[in-house]
Amino acid sequence: YGNQNSVITSVMLFNKDGEPTFSPTCGEKITLEIAAICKRRVESLLGGFIIRDRTGQVIFGSNSIEHGTIHANEFETVRISFSFAMPTLQAGSYCLSAAVSSGDAIQHEVMHYKPDALTITPSNSSNFFCRIWIALPWPLSNNLQPLHFAEP
Repeated sequence: YGNQNSVITSVMLFNKDGEPTFSPTCGEKITLEIAAICKRRVESLLGGFIIRDRTGQVIFGSNSIEHGTIHANEFETVRISFSFAMPTLQAGSYCLSAAVSSGDAIQHEVMHYKPDALTITPSNSSNFFCRIWIALPWPLSNNLQPLHFAEP
């Protein structure tokens, strides 16, 4: 999906040691990297991701708006990284989708959307939702509070 002016070439998840992983430990600092090649010059490139559970419910996501303006030349490969603490999630598999767009938060055009680019199976997951800590960027801010969910 998208106009293909920029195409996602890879979506990788790295653990705290910089090693690729598909099974991050809950609570561990991880880094998501989206790489895309631009087929034309892009004045304001945005990258983003969402993580969904097995039912398609969005768990969380983010975008690169707070990274500042990203410029890219024609045929340049751009890498956008997000670092966060892997939240405590219910046991199971989760799909990560990624996108690159041009524009800003209010008006943008999708260049490439890659649904289900990665399947993640967090380790040390709980049998029910207890807390989700989302912290972008790392380290945790002192004013973040956990989200509490009722047990199923």
